[in-house]
Formats: sequence, C-alpha cells, structure tokens
Amino acid sequence: MDTTDNDEIDVVLMSDYQDFGDGEWTLATGGNRWGWVRADYPLPGWSGPWNPLTYWKNTFANAQVQSLGVYLEYWGAHPEGIGEPLYVGNFQVTRTDSKSSSNTYLSLEPSLIEVPFLDTESANTFIEVTMKVYDVSNLKQHRVEFNYDGEILDYFGGEMVFRPLVGGSTGSPLGAIYPKTFSGTTTMYRYVFKVLKPGFTSINLINTQLKDDLGNEIPHSVSGSFVHILEYDEWADQQYSDLETSYNLLQSSYTDLQSDYQDLDSTYTSLQSEYADLQLSHNELEAHASDQYMMLEASYNVLNVDFENLVTTQSELLEEYQELEESLVQLQSEFDSLSNDYHENNQANLEIERELENTGNFLILSITISLALLILIMSKRKDIFP
Repeated sequence: MDTTDNDEIDVVLMSDYQDFGDGEWTLATGGNRWGWVRADYPLPGWSGPWNPLTYWKNTFANAQVQSLGVYLEYWGAHPEGIGEPLYVGNFQVTRTDSKSSSNTYLSLEPSLIEVPFLDTESANTFIEVTMKVYDVSNLKQHRVEFNYDGEILDYFGGEMVFRPLVGGSTGSPLGAIYPKTFSGTTTMYRYVFKVLKPGFTSINLINTQLKDDLGNEIPHSVSGSFVHILEYDEWADQQYSDLETSYNLLQSSYTDLQSDYQDLDSTYTSLQSEYADLQLSHNELEAHASDQYMMLEASYNVLNVDFENLVTTQSELLEEYQELEESLVQLQSEFDSLSNDYHENNQANLEIERELENTGNFLILSITISLALLILIMSKRKDIFP
C-alpha cells in the first residue's frame, strides 16, 4: 500500500493461508489461523504481531492499494523442524494503479531459476535473466534497480537486446534513453549475475521508471525471478531424481503402451481372422451367384426363343383369322343372295301352283317345277362347294 501518497509502495500486509494436511495439499481461508502481519517492501521478511484484518483497516483506512499478489512459500514437514521454506516466490504479481488502466508489464524471466553452485579455479556459476516489457506505448527511456541477497548473487553486467528496434541507447543497461520510441512487447535487456554461494534469493525490480517521448511516466507493474542455488551434489541428486522420475514415468507409459499394443494386436488378429472368413464367404457367394447367373441366362435364352416362336405363331394365326373373316363375309353375302333367290322361287312356285290348279295339271306342273327348282338349287350349291 501507498501510505504517503507518493505513488510508491510503503507497506505490505500479508495474510497466512497455511493449513496442515495428511499427505494432501489443502487450502485454508486467509487470516483464520494467524490473521495479518505488516512487512516491509520488497519483503525481506516480516516482524511485529499478527492482528485481525479489522485492526489493519483502522490503521491504514486511507491508504491507496498499489498491488495485489500472492506470495508462495513451500515448507516441508520434519520431526525436528526446518528453519527456512523450501521455496519462496515473488510477491509482485499484479498492479492496481488507480491513476491508469494501462496493461504495461515489466518482467524478469524466467520466473524460477535452479542451478548448481560451481566455484573452482576453472569454473564459476553465472545466471542470466532477461527483462521483457509487455504492451508498452511510446517507450523512450527506462530506469531499473535490482533487489537481491548480495551474499548469494553479485551483479555482473547487462546487454541491450532490442537495439535494432530503437536505434541504440544512451546510458547503461540499468537506465537509458533511446533515439526512437518503441511500442509493443519485446525483450529489452539481458542481465548476468555471478553466483557467490548456495541459497535462496529473489531478484526483484525496484524503483522502476518507464517514460514516453514527452517525459511522462508510463504506469506499469513488475515481477521478478526466484533463484535457487544448490550445492553441486544436491543439484546432481535432484537431476538424477528428476531423471529417475521421468524414467519411471516413461517406463510406466511404455508398459501401458505395450499393453495397449498387445490388445490392439489381439484385436487385429481377430479382425484378420474375421476378414479371412468373410473373404471366403464372399468368394463362395460370388461363385454361387455366377452359377445362378449362368442358369438364369440359359433359362432366359430358352424363354426368349419360345417367346419369339409364340410371336411368329401369333402372326400366322392372325393372318388365318383375317382370311377366315374375309371368307365369312363372302359366305354371308352368298347366303343372303340364296335366301333372296329362295323367296323369289317360292313366290314363283306359289303362282305356278295356282295356275296348275286352274288348269288341272297341278301335279305334273308341281313335279316339273320342283325338279326345276331342285336343279337350280343344286347348281347354286355346286358353285359354293365345287
């Protein structure tokens, strides 16, 4: 919090979220166990009593909150206790500057560095961090300071990385002015520290300034790096342990993959057998279908011949029917003609009978007429049925 209204962090309040577990990570509500404690910035430690949150509200009622963050510490359980945490993180996570809504962010990367300590006539340990700026607009100059444990690290020097983007600089890696402004996200500098001894420390950015081409401050938040320097044997053991863990994971994965492969191989063999059976059935069905097709084709050819014969017979019968129909018409005409002749002859016969009755020669005349009529009829029938 800013307690002096100078836009700088003056006081840090911390709440302990610790809780005990039985082999599982657990999370407790902040402040329920110890309350809150006052610490100095950039957190070299804390002192004083732990008090309830209401106490600090009354003490710093008008303070301006500059940042909100999480400060991680990992402790290990030990029968005799451990005097320091296994890991201490960096507090400066987010910035809540009420004077600006800028998203500009200045960060040291990587956030965690673990290296072995080498201090021999032929070798020393050095670590390297890069300073990266995110989402900046019209950056013209910068100034930074580092806060770290001087018994563990010693600043060795820095090198400008984004020289091509700004055309060089006037000053030093810790504070410089550029010929051209820069906007965007980029890695600005590379810094090197010499390791003096094993231990834990944070490299924090403090008293940072970013200014634009008009000399105005560019609001921003910062984050640093946590450094863990291990004894070489400890580092080697850790590397071996990590490799052993990776090997065990790979071995477990290999066993799982081998089991999966065996299952897949078994499934493949089963499918291959089913495929062979289906292929055999397919060939049998194909051969049977071929035989059936040949039989159907032969039957079709026979039926086709019979059909063509029937068509031919039907044509012949149709011709005969047409001829018989013509003969029927002719016979009907001749029948009609004979019927007329018969009626005419019968009328003539009646007239002759009347005459014979009148003349007394009826019998002779009747016989004569009947014979004449018979001869006439026979001559007609002879024309029809020769």
